[in-house]
Amino acid sequence: MIIDSPLFKDFPKVALTADNYGFTYEDISYLMDIVRLDPYCQQRYRGEGSIEIALKTIIFRLDLKKEAFYNFVSTLQAKDYEDMEHLSFLVGKYHLAEFVAIVNALGNVK
Repeated sequence: MIIDSPLFKDFPKVALTADNYGFTYEDISYLMDIVRLDPYCQQRYRGEGSIEIALKTIIFRLDLKKEAFYNFVSTLQAKDYEDMEHLSFLVGKYHLAEFVAIVNALGNVK
C-alpha cells in the first residue's frame, strides 16, 4: 500500500502522483536533489514541500509515465530552448524554474 511506502513517508505531497506514473522513491529523491541543488532554484527556495508540489505538478501536467518522462526531458536542452512560453505552458509558469533545472541536469543523458 502506498501509504506505508517510504515514498509516501518522505515525500507525501508528490507520492500518489509519482506512484501513478511509475516513479520510484529513488527517482523522486534524485529529482528533488536536482532542484534543491540548482543555484536559481536555491534563490527561490520555499521549503521541501514546495519542491514536492513542483514535481507533482510537472509530472501531472506532462502526463507521461516514468520512461516517457525521462525520454522527453533528455530531448530538451533548456539552455538552447528558445520557446520558454511553450515550456511554461507545459509545466506551468510557477514551476518553470524547477523544470528547467531538471532539463539542464538530465538533458544530456541518453
